[in-house]
Formats: sequence, structure tokens, C-alpha cells
Amino acid sequence: MTLQNLIEPTSIAVIGASPNPEKIGHQILDNIVRGGFDGGVYPINPKEREILGLKCYPNIMEVPGQVDVAVIVVPAEIVPSVLEDCAKKRVSHVVVISSGFSEVGNKDLEKEIVEICRKNSMRLLGPNVIGYINTATKLNASFGPDFPFPGKIAFLTQSGALGVAITGWTWMERVGLSVLVSLGNMADVSFSDLIDYFSYHADTTCIAAYMEGIKGDGRKLVEAASQTSLNVPIVAFKAGRSERGRAATVSHTGSLAGESGVYDGAFKQSGIIRANSLHELFDKSLGLSLLPPMVGGNCLIITNAGGAGVMAADTAEKLDIEIYDPPERLKRTFKSIVPPYGSVNNPIDLTAMAIGGDFREAIKAALLDPSVNAVLVAYTVTRMVDPMDIAKAVHEAISSAGIKKPIVVNLIGGVECETAAKWLKGHGIPSYPTPERSIKVISALRGYGDYLASELEGFKPYKVDKRSVEEILNGTSRRVLREDEALEVFRAYGIDTPKTLLVKSQEEVISALKKGDLEYPLVMKISSPDIQHKTDVGGVKLGIKDEKEAVKAFEELMKNVKKAKPGAEIEGVVVQETAPRGVEVIIGGLKDPTFGPTVMFGLGGIMVEVLKDVVFRVAPVNREECLKMLQEVKGSELLKGVRGAKEVHMNCLAEGLSRLSQLIYDFPEIAEVDANPVIAHENDICAVDALIRLE
Repeated sequence: MTLQNLIEPTSIAVIGASPNPEKIGHQILDNIVRGGFDGGVYPINPKEREILGLKCYPNIMEVPGQVDVAVIVVPAEIVPSVLEDCAKKRVSHVVVISSGFSEVGNKDLEKEIVEICRKNSMRLLGPNVIGYINTATKLNASFGPDFPFPGKIAFLTQSGALGVAITGWTWMERVGLSVLVSLGNMADVSFSDLIDYFSYHADTTCIAAYMEGIKGDGRKLVEAASQTSLNVPIVAFKAGRSERGRAATVSHTGSLAGESGVYDGAFKQSGIIRANSLHELFDKSLGLSLLPPMVGGNCLIITNAGGAGVMAADTAEKLDIEIYDPPERLKRTFKSIVPPYGSVNNPIDLTAMAIGGDFREAIKAALLDPSVNAVLVAYTVTRMVDPMDIAKAVHEAISSAGIKKPIVVNLIGGVECETAAKWLKGHGIPSYPTPERSIKVISALRGYGDYLASELEGFKPYKVDKRSVEEILNGTSRRVLREDEALEVFRAYGIDTPKTLLVKSQEEVISALKKGDLEYPLVMKISSPDIQHKTDVGGVKLGIKDEKEAVKAFEELMKNVKKAKPGAEIEGVVVQETAPRGVEVIIGGLKDPTFGPTVMFGLGGIMVEVLKDVVFRVAPVNREECLKMLQEVKGSELLKGVRGAKEVHMNCLAEGLSRLSQLIYDFPEIAEVDANPVIAHENDICAVDALIRLE
């Protein structure tokens, strides 16, 4: 069911309306009346005949005509019976303001009200919400103090208190909202539902979301955001970065999959721009609501102060925003504006002598030149020119150029700069008080432009040997597969591994080697469900050149492990051909409690053990998205070849990661899996060590 009648109702009832100004039921009704909502408003209270000049009804059944939305402000235990009345009245949407549900452990009562709504095709917002506000239709169905500053941002918040607090702040900062929705416990209506609805909302050009958790709705969120982002940009601030308990974790993937990392990957995959603070959430949302996306990477900085330009350039470099010097044709134009002691290299320094006309001509020239993809105007207050003159110069340059490119303004100064910034925002030009905040907005515009330019092809499954994997998984009672079994699973999904055998005695070692199935040099590793990091217990031998060394290695491995881990179950020793030389990486996956099957990539060795340099995506993931993952790790340059090493085969590595994502998606019984290391080289990849844990 669409949320149209919720966000833009023609009639609304307040069940639990009160004549007492201190009651929430009064405050919500008063906000609706004073806000100027042009629709039917019906207070419901069996003890009153009239509230705020409106006829009061004993129950919703007595209201004449249709009711689109019922706002419910009664004690939690009464909510089910009220919902039954709403169902009889054929109300399409209910907003349960009342608290006392799952947020205090009362999950059964929350489940009951959800079942009533679903049985009767009603959509439920809440419970435990402050309500919602639509500035365009002048509907304030909340107990917030007043309307927020009107604009084009739909703000979705899981925190009702934040929604109340933010309304006054929007007027101070001139950050305009089209709609403010408090989601509360999200028993029914979720972020995904609202993001889907605002994809085509006429009064919304950007969605801002404050999230604390999404209740296992992760895959639905990724699907909804992936489509909505093609029409409307989404910015999200995910609060709460604490690690979840992982008592059963045995793999690197599981131990590295902190909540923040998985959310990062899901957001990138679906086009959501991540914010790391509340300020950043609204800074980026304001920019994206007012400006076109950045197409290309070059940002030109125009300033009257060297320091502001340097700060902007430093931040741009951290965020991978290119600061290229202008082409000669553009430099010639700047030379006619910039004094000899200024600079026509990027950042363009007009010097402290610059007046409004200088800024206007420089900005216009930058906007008209095809080498420039975005402009940052960084102004520091001087006695030479009033900040308002700069603001008007920016506006005149945009109007004169007639080119739609992102342009962000940074005004550094006192009250006069605040006044000019508000004027700019009122004319559709975002302005911020520091260069760093301004560049972060440009980075968001770049990220959104890149998402729109990317090819959003769906995942096409590979031809794999699922039957072999099913036989291995069904044929074991262990939670952790033996390494030789795990490597066989990888081979079934088209991921190359070295030839591998499991031996349980020195005699089996000799017999296996005499058959000539393995080529020297060999690697020998202990196989035990109780030992995940084999090198820590002396459980690995490398470079074995003949049968004699192999027999000796078997004996030493057994001796080392029994000494280091006397109680460990020993399944035998894995004998394996040595893999080609290359770059060690780790690929893995796990079943995340929020997003379900996810896939991970990182560089091996110290990068994963110490720096935790890994990235995630929600599985399954196509090869193109996996290629992006390879570029996102901090040590990605190592994949391109350093100090004479050859570049690894990036397409093969991306395909291997993509195939692994299909594996964990295809088999829900797999809790976590990783191959560490995988050797990536110029021709292919080879998984030399594998771990699979079952639920």
C-alpha cells in the first residue's frame, strides 16, 4: 500500500485528544489546527464534546466520512482495541505516538498491534514516535514545537527527540525540510518504505536519514535505496558504532565485520551518501537538495585568502577530489582579473584586494570552462568588500553563465558572513562556514554523480557445481569444515586452489607422494577444527622438497600442535602444492544479522591483522561492483604492482570475489567463510587456505 494517504492526507483524527495543554494529545491537535492544515480534523475523546473549537467524537466510528490517518495517543494497553475500531472505520494509516512497546521489552504487545494492522491492510507508523510534519501541506501531526524551515529535504529520523530538537535549528541554519518523519520502533513502516515513497515526491529533492538500526531490514533497504538514488539522492548518518557480540566467530571475516564496516559497504552499493556527524548529514543534504551532481573530478577553488585555499585543497586531497591547475585558456582569463602577486593556479588566489566584480568574473569563467566540474568559492572577510557583495556576485555569475554545475560557497567571518550565507541559501546556493565542510559537500556531490554514471547491472549467477557443495555440507556433522573440504567447495564455485590432500599418518604421506599427484615444493598444514591460526602453534611447514622432508614435517607438525594445543582435535595434515608468487589478499563472507549474506575483501598480512583494511558488500555482488571494492582498500596500490612486481589480474580477482558472494548467498547454512590468503598474480588467483563455518 502506498504511503500517499499518510504523508498527504485529506483528513486526520487524533485519538486521545485532550483539552489539557500539558497533554501530548492536546499538543498534537493544537499543532494541526494552528499549522493551517486544509483538511478534516477530528478529535476523539469520549469525555469531551469540543476541543479547540472542534467537535469531539466519542470514538472514531462516529466520525462522518472517510479518515485517512488516525494519530493514536492513548496508553499502550488500549492501543489494540483502538486499532480494531480504526480497522472497522477503514482507516488506511495509523500513527501510534504511544510508548510502552518493544523499546521497554514489551514485544508481544507490539507484535499484536502489527498483526491487527496487517490483517486489516492498515499501515502503521511507530509506535513510540513524535509524529510527522509536512511543510508543503502545512500539516504538523507531531508534538514538536513548530514547523521546520520549509525546503526540499525529507528528514527521516529514528530518534523522536532529535526530530523535536532539529526544527529550531533548521531555521537558524536555513536548512529546508519538505517532510519530517519520526519512525520510532519501526514495527511496520520502515526506512525502506519511506525511501521508496520519496523517490517520486514532488516536494523532495533529497532524503536525509538518521539511523540507529534497521531491524533486519537491510536487504530491503539496499533494494529500495538503489532505485531511489537514481531519482533522489540519499544521505544517512548511522549512529551507534559499537561491535556486536561475536562469540561464535572463527574467521577473519567475522571478527572484522564490525557494524560500521558492513553499513559502509551497503550504503556505497545502494548509492547512499554516508555522513559521519549530524552537521555533515545536513551539510551534505542541503548541497544535494539544491545542486546538480558533480560530473567529473576537478574542483576549482576561487579564494581571496591563501590559507582558506590551502585548507580546502588539503581536504580535497583526502577525499579524492582533484584540484587540477586550469588550462592555459582559462589562466589567460584569470590573469586579467588576478593581480601579479596573486595566483592563477588552483586554488585561484584573487588576493585580499578582490572585490565583488572580481569574484563574479572569475566564477563565471570557471563555470563556462569545460575543464571545471565544480567550483568552491572560499571568501575570508576583509575591509575591502562586504560579504553580501560576494554573495550577490556569486548569484550574478551563476545567472550570467547559465551553466548547471555545482558551486559551493565558504564564507569565513562573523555575523555579516552569517547574513550573507542565509541570503545565498535563500537563492539556492549552499554556503558553509569552513573550507572543510564545503569540500565534504563537494565530495558528496561527486559521489552521487559517480553513482549515477555507474552501470547498475544486476547480478548474473555463474555456472557452478552446487550439487558437490550440497554433498559436502550434508555429509558433515561438524560446524567447521576441514580445510580440504572447504577448498573443494571453493573449486566447485570456480575459485582456483592448489592440489590438496588430507593425510592422517606418515604412511599416508609416503603413499600419496609415491603416486605423483602432487608436485614439489609442498606446503603442509595441520588440520584441526580447534585451530584457526595455524602458524601461531607451529602448524605450518613450507618449501618441502622431497619425501624425506615431508615425513619429517608431518612428525614435527604433530609434535608442535600437541605441545601448543594439547586438547585440540587433530583431523590430520593437509598436503598442498605451493601456489605461485603474488600479492596476498583475503576474501570472505558472512551472514550479517541485518543485511544477511555479505562479502568482504582486504589485503592479507599486516593489512588485515593490524590495520583491518577491509571493505564489505551485500551479496551477491557482480564483478563490476567487486572491482570497486578492490579500489577502496587503503593498500590498493599494492595490487597494481610496486618495486618491480607485476600488476595482479584485477578482473580475475574481482570475479573470484563475486563467485564467493554467490556461494554465501546460495547456501544460507554457511555462517562465515574466508580464504586467507588468496594469492593474486598477473594471470589468475589461487586460494591456498580456506575456512567455512556452518550455522
